[in-house]
Amino acid sequence: MFRGYVLFACLGLMLSSSSHASLKKLQKGTTRIDGDVVQTLITKAIANNALVVKIPPGEYYFERSLIVENAQNLRITMSGVSLVFTLHKGNTSSANQPVATGIRIINSHNTTLEGSEHSPLVIDYDPLPYWQGTVVQVLPELPSLQPMYVLKPLNSVEDLSSWWKGMKEAELVSIFWKPDGEMSLATPAGVHTWTFDATITNTSCPSDNSETHTSQSSQQEEQCSIISQWDYGWQAADVGDQLTIQPLTGYTLNIANSSLVELTDIVIHSSPNKALTEFDGLGGHVYERVKVIRNPQGEGLLAANSDAFHSAGCKNGPTIRYCEFSNCGDDFFNVHNTMQIVAKDVVVDENDVELYIAEPLLHESSAKLYGKNTAYGTAVQFEHVRQGDNLTFYRPHDLLLVATASVVSATPSSIVMPSNASQEISAALTKLGLPVAESFGVVTWRLIVSLTQVIPELLQAGTLPMGYVVNMEGWGAKNTLITESHFHHGYCTAGRMKSTDGVIDGNVFNSSIIHNLQLAPLPQWLEGPMRASNMRFTNNIIMNSGANPITTVPLWAPKLVLQNNSILFP
Repeated sequence: MFRGYVLFACLGLMLSSSSHASLKKLQKGTTRIDGDVVQTLITKAIANNALVVKIPPGEYYFERSLIVENAQNLRITMSGVSLVFTLHKGNTSSANQPVATGIRIINSHNTTLEGSEHSPLVIDYDPLPYWQGTVVQVLPELPSLQPMYVLKPLNSVEDLSSWWKGMKEAELVSIFWKPDGEMSLATPAGVHTWTFDATITNTSCPSDNSETHTSQSSQQEEQCSIISQWDYGWQAADVGDQLTIQPLTGYTLNIANSSLVELTDIVIHSSPNKALTEFDGLGGHVYERVKVIRNPQGEGLLAANSDAFHSAGCKNGPTIRYCEFSNCGDDFFNVHNTMQIVAKDVVVDENDVELYIAEPLLHESSAKLYGKNTAYGTAVQFEHVRQGDNLTFYRPHDLLLVATASVVSATPSSIVMPSNASQEISAALTKLGLPVAESFGVVTWRLIVSLTQVIPELLQAGTLPMGYVVNMEGWGAKNTLITESHFHHGYCTAGRMKSTDGVIDGNVFNSSIIHNLQLAPLPQWLEGPMRASNMRFTNNIIMNSGANPITTVPLWAPKLVLQNNSILFP
């Protein structure tokens, strides 16, 4: 079935054409139905203020996102339904139809998307949103180069390259796996990020005393050069090891600027980036019996190219109950809001002061491509600021509280700042001891605030400087509940949570590559709130994730309760 091999090197890839690992064989005997049928039923139900819409069982195929927008009090039932997504042809995109397709629930309230317990809604991709191959030969190491490998592909390189085309840059991560399909547990463990500026070349496979495959003619070959940026080092691979190379291009199930959405009995078998995401809005969403797992009938190693679950910028946190998240290329889960930044120096010699607040867009290109509040690093929380809301201000390098304020008035729209504002703010953060992990753009707001507390000894000459960080109190994923769920085999941390009054109780964590479960703000990624107080981590089992996997900072996560947890390690 597979026609060729792959040559993988530090400064180049030579890849062969082959037929991709088709989902058709996994859904044998079924007929694919155009996904527009589903879109039409849902759109009509929303327009008619229906309370229930039932999608007939079957396998539906999508070349664009399935949009659920402005739904109110709607139950969408998909028992026995499979949704198979692909990329946009030509990678065209708009705010409602990002490059990588999936389900998008936008500006909706009290809306349910459900399968059934014994016949869940299944979501997958065809072609797979990552490339996978098996090492069949290790080539002699060349001077000043990393080892080179010949790999037999599971799926076509055209499948992988099609996720790139039309994008100026793509972030790609690679993972080495053991022959039994377990992620390599060494740290560092062969992760790196790629940028690319070309196409791809076929190569013939080496002689192995069996059938010899040859490449296509040179006229049909695509030439490629790939420059790799080695972020975490490299681990040598052996014959029989497997490699995945995954782009990070979009989200599979995304909830944006919504409240009280419930997802029940859903299985996700692959995702081109984060599998489950919720950004902005009142939040309070519920995930029950939702699984991010490999397809047991397939050969694919990844269930999600990045996080299994990610929540950013919601006022109220999620409830995750009876779920299973596994084989993801990043964290099992991450729950947080976004820190804001003082955009201009403010003299605090009066009670009422004019304040400029910059909201960082860590992925400014994503904000332009997909729209605000729809992708990681694009949530704009200060759209929700109102008179009487409370703000707290912190010194950036150690998050010591320096002032508090109450909002007197806020402009209804953002303020245009100079084009170099984000660079100046980033430089100020670095100078103050908080270099941010990525470059960012900004959306800036003008507020009049009444200072209610100032700690002069922590300010510079009576000035609240550019670069000090700001938190909008009460808007920080409060009351998150993660319970009775199973998280296993992840390629980053066992989880990250910053949620006032949040609870993680009665779960099993098994085998995270980074032996770290973070229960505190993460300033270098501007993930807050800066005081994630009253969190509880109780009655959990943590396996194969190190002897001391829990990380926190008492000042940043006050009144944290750790109780009745079992830590098991070799």
